Amino acid sequence: MLSKYGIHHWSGMAVTAGVLCALLAGAAPAQAQSSCQNDFAIIQGKREKQIAALNAMAKRSKGKLDPAAACPRLRALAATENEMLDYMKKNQSWCSIPPEMIAQVEKGRTGTQNMAGQACKVAAQIAAMKRRAAQQQQQEGAAAAAARPKLPSGPL
Repeated sequence: MLSKYGIHHWSGMAVTAGVLCALLAGAAPAQAQSSCQNDFAIIQGKREKQIAALNAMAKRSKGKLDPAAACPRLRALAATENEMLDYMKKNQSWCSIPPEMIAQVEKGRTGTQNMAGQACKVAAQIAAMKRRAAQQQQQEGAAAAAARPKLPSGPL
């Protein structure tokens, strides 16, 4: 279900980051250029680390992400993309970030948030099913124990 959002989903955002760094390098004054590139590199580094972890999870499971394991990772990725977007909006003029670039990052962030929502919803459903199955087994075990005939106690 989540495999369609594997490695390819995030590759476009990596291109976006590269283009943004190139724009920052060519369009901003020296002070802004250095500040923007350093700040953006830190955020992008966190984002790439989270993407690498998700891609490794998908690779280990032959392209499918386990929703329970992916949920917290995807939430962390969405939070980092929110941080990136907030930084870009706040520093748009200082860093000479074109509106199209911000729109592209917003679109990617929305996709990540949707995927995180799906994964967390499925993980919650799986956990609920496991709890119900455990409760049912416990009830069946208690019913089976109550149905067994009592053996006489004491000396025979």
